[in-house]
Formats: sequence, C-alpha cells, structure tokens
Amino acid sequence: MQAPSRNTLDASVLSISDIAAPGAEKGKMTEPTRYLVRKGTTGWMVWDRHARKPARLEEGRPAVWLSEEQAQKIKDELLGLKAKGK
Repeated sequence: MQAPSRNTLDASVLSISDIAAPGAEKGKMTEPTRYLVRKGTTGWMVWDRHARKPARLEEGRPAVWLSEEQAQKIKDELLGLKAKGK
C-alpha cells in the first residue's frame, strides 16, 4: 500500500460543513449574501455579488470610497438589517 501524497485531502480532517458561514447550522450550506463589504484601493466599498460591481445607492452613484463603518451601515440597510446598537 502506498502512502497518500501530500496533495490529497483527508476527508476526515475537513468537511464542507466546517467551512459553512458562521452561525449556520452544522451540515447545512447557506447562500452567500448579495452584498459584501470589501476593501478597495482607496477606501471601502459595498460589492453587489449579483451585478458583479459596486452596489448602487438610491441616487445612482456607486457605494465606493467609504469608511469601513459607512460601508457596513449601507450593506445592513441594503440587506434590510437593523444597525446593531446604533
């Protein structure tokens, strides 16, 4: 019997449920949220995963060049979440 190569992944070490979103029930995959806060070259932005470009604000301008806090607040509003403790 040959020893396993270094490129193989032992299934007992990692399962797909181990890499699911935090807070998700074990064994169940969750769909990624539509909006994501990410760092740009000159600040933070809210990324629209469906459109594959920065999210658009009501005024039509892209949600870019923001502070991290501004981006998180915009993302929460777009997802319909209440700002926690604010």
